[in-house]
Amino acid sequence: MGIVTRCPRDCPDGCTLIAEEEKGGLTFRGNPNHATSLGFICGKTKRFTKNLTSPHRIREPWIKRGGRFHQASWEEALSLTAERLQAAVAEDPASVLMLRGYASLGLSKAFYSYVFEKLGARFTSGSICDGAGIEAIKADCGALDMNAATEIEKARQIMLWGKSPDSSAHITARVKKAKAAGAKVFAVGIDNHRVKPLVDYAVMIRPSTDRFFAFAVIKLLLESGNIETTLNKASNSSEFIGYLNSLSLEDLLAKCDATREEAEQVAKFYNEAKETATICSWGLQRYLYGGENVRAIHALTLLAGTLGIPGGGFYYNISSGRHITKPSGRAAPPPQPLPLTHLGSAIAENNINFAWVACFNPANQCPDAKAVKQGLATVGTIVVADAFWTETAKCADIVLPVALWPEEYDLAASAFWNEISILRPVAKRPKGVKSDFEILSDLAKRLKLDIEYETLDEWLSACIPGGRETLERLRREDFIELEWHKVAWEGGFAHADGKFSLLTTLSEEPARDPSHPLTLLTHVRGDFMHSQILPEEETLPLPIRVHPITAAAHSMKSGDPLRVVSCVGELEGELHLDPDLHPDVVAVPRGGWLSLGAGVNEVTLPLTSDIGGCAAYYQTGVRLEPARTEHHQE
Repeated sequence: MGIVTRCPRDCPDGCTLIAEEEKGGLTFRGNPNHATSLGFICGKTKRFTKNLTSPHRIREPWIKRGGRFHQASWEEALSLTAERLQAAVAEDPASVLMLRGYASLGLSKAFYSYVFEKLGARFTSGSICDGAGIEAIKADCGALDMNAATEIEKARQIMLWGKSPDSSAHITARVKKAKAAGAKVFAVGIDNHRVKPLVDYAVMIRPSTDRFFAFAVIKLLLESGNIETTLNKASNSSEFIGYLNSLSLEDLLAKCDATREEAEQVAKFYNEAKETATICSWGLQRYLYGGENVRAIHALTLLAGTLGIPGGGFYYNISSGRHITKPSGRAAPPPQPLPLTHLGSAIAENNINFAWVACFNPANQCPDAKAVKQGLATVGTIVVADAFWTETAKCADIVLPVALWPEEYDLAASAFWNEISILRPVAKRPKGVKSDFEILSDLAKRLKLDIEYETLDEWLSACIPGGRETLERLRREDFIELEWHKVAWEGGFAHADGKFSLLTTLSEEPARDPSHPLTLLTHVRGDFMHSQILPEEETLPLPIRVHPITAAAHSMKSGDPLRVVSCVGELEGELHLDPDLHPDVVAVPRGGWLSLGAGVNEVTLPLTSDIGGCAAYYQTGVRLEPARTEHHQE
């Protein structure tokens, strides 16, 4: 029958799954009793079992001495860790930096925050994921919310705004179900390669100009006289209409490289049914004005009358901590956090004596990876808790091997569903590894910290509604759907006046750097989660997609080796032609290892979005050049 567990990785789908030990080893399949994940799992999770037994896995602690790593015992590694950490805290708690990411959404990982808050450590601010969009929705509605994703299946129409099927297999499956039932599907984006087979009509726009196209469509809706009622739902409708009237439709369309006919098709689409679900990607907020992009599209969905409607709605995400209470260990005001978007320079400028990195690979995933490595090189002691020799682990002074999620007991909530699920250990962990919670508990004892939670059960119970009773229920039932409305904003918005706040200004795009005239798009991979790629699974040369027009302008053809060059670095790969990509775009898959020449953050710039402190990865300007030719002397 197998064991029910849950994938806790950084993905909105939140799948529970069945783990079974078969003749060929451990396998995962979808849980037929979990309606949320529709009884199937993605290829990323199916292949994860390879990571458990990989020869590349770290199975014992390592300490760097004289620039080289040496194997160590747990006693030696933890004693040295505690000694270095205690000395840094004694000198200045703000010199201690906790770098915790979300490679796992397991609630046990939140214990890092609790322990390092007790120490008075410094944390980070901003986001390398979804921050600008979250703040955009809060600005509009007063809170982050959306319809239950099951409402997508009830839609009469679906708009995929920048959304790629690779980013969420289960949302894509719901779109397909709705389409099979008769729903019309449209798309707007800069890369329609994967979305084209799904849709009835697609518009391609210039990168970072979604806000201009959304306002062009709104102007057409206003001309048709169909937004008078919905304007009453906004608190600043007069100011909005005054600003909208000051804009030229032709100018808006020119900015986004779209035609009037395309805007009219989208306006007609939004006019045809209130049960229109708009699914917004996290990519279109990864620009300098990413918050404005999201707010403009959100305004369009309000004025088209699709918010607060069953089968309608605007889909972005919800907080995975919505139903969670994470106990704080903070006894004093926290030190100023370091911005993730400029992590390398921020570390170098702030006298960090000790850094702990967990569930995160910042030397690979943060913008301007070279600067991040340079910043880490200034830290007195770096401890990395990881299972593989990532770029970040190689920067460490002490490496502590941790259990992977199929080897752990934990709980996880979701950024798309109002659920909490249980993780059960379904694989035997290697003898020399420990869980993050075990490591932290041991460390806390060595530091003589006053810790209120001695066991993992005590910690998990403190984090969830209903405490121990809910924990026991999860052990029996595997997952719990928590009570929450299915349709967001039916009764008004979360602002004090109950109304929506419309965006009333559009920022101009910054002038392009003529030496880097193309826009870098670092898209998700269909087969791997971020940098969780085993070295032998990396596809080289790195596929670099460009439009045939762009290739011709550079006298390049399919299969040519080429370089992508920004003002901070360069990346080599092989040219692939794609007519479904905007001619201003160079598309490269993210997550590849820098050490193999496949790390896209070798070239991304450290830029920050207008709101939310989000990394504006896609604002990176690049140029194309032929690959370097090596000359060998006989």
